[in-house]
Amino acid sequence: MFDNKPTGKILQFPGAGKPNSNQQLPKELKDYGDGHGNGSDHSEDIPRSVFEQLVKLYNQERDEAAKLGKENEQLRYRMRADDDAAMGLCLTEEQKRLEADQRGRGLEVRVTELEDRLAEKKTEVQELNGQIKTLYAKANVDDLTELLTRGAYEKEFGRELDRAQRTGKHISILFIDGDYFKNVNDTYGHHVGDIVLEGIAGKLKDNTRQYDILGRYGGEEFVVVLPETDKEQATTIAERIRQDIEHAEFSEENKLKVTASIGITTYDPNTHYRDLPVNLETIRKNMTQVADKALYQAKHNGRNQVQYISLENGHIANNQQ
Repeated sequence: MFDNKPTGKILQFPGAGKPNSNQQLPKELKDYGDGHGNGSDHSEDIPRSVFEQLVKLYNQERDEAAKLGKENEQLRYRMRADDDAAMGLCLTEEQKRLEADQRGRGLEVRVTELEDRLAEKKTEVQELNGQIKTLYAKANVDDLTELLTRGAYEKEFGRELDRAQRTGKHISILFIDGDYFKNVNDTYGHHVGDIVLEGIAGKLKDNTRQYDILGRYGGEEFVVVLPETDKEQATTIAERIRQDIEHAEFSEENKLKVTASIGITTYDPNTHYRDLPVNLETIRKNMTQVADKALYQAKHNGRNQVQYISLENGHIANNQQ
């Protein structure tokens, strides 16, 4: 019943112009626009079919506009998200850089602390080494002559005997005693006697090698162990020491001169005690006794001389293992 009756109106507002030619308008709507689209206000009745097509087209355009608007909004949202992500990335990189700087500064501080602690520990070690040397000196070095004490000398002598047995090398020992030393103390006093003892120790140092063992055996008696030294070499060294002492003046004030007597013996691992069950301690004691016997012989023969006694001819100490 709506076939021939007006069912709607179309309004065209001033300045609206014609519809876009690309739009799919019904022919009746196009014709309507051609006849009435003069820019003036008007209102006309249109057939229902035209009205329905117009509504449909309007709805399509509205939907398309809504879709475009939505896509545009989504695009803007993505752009804002990308901007935020980029900003977040920048902030993250900056934060990482700051954190790295902080860690670096922390490591530098830690390294400085460790270096300071290491320096302190080194100082402590040096101080401890100094204390150890001081204690060792008190226990093993004679204060007056700065030679080994008797106990320290005997330990070193034992080590050298062990090495001589392993290498098959000779080892010799000298016993040195100042002649008439008691007269020096009685005549000039113990102060001058100490000067003489220091002087004799100096002559021993001047005429021996760095690896030789020098000790103060007791009183005015000294001992020298000569590793890798046979009878002839030991006799040469002993004679040089004796002459050096004889020609020295030990007190400038008193023009004091003294002499010394020296006894020698030598151990040859390849020949001595090979058939006897002796140990190193027995050999050490035996060499000491034989060298002391040679020293006594030098004094008995007139002092200021060197005497040698071989182990075969000397006294053999207790040889029990």
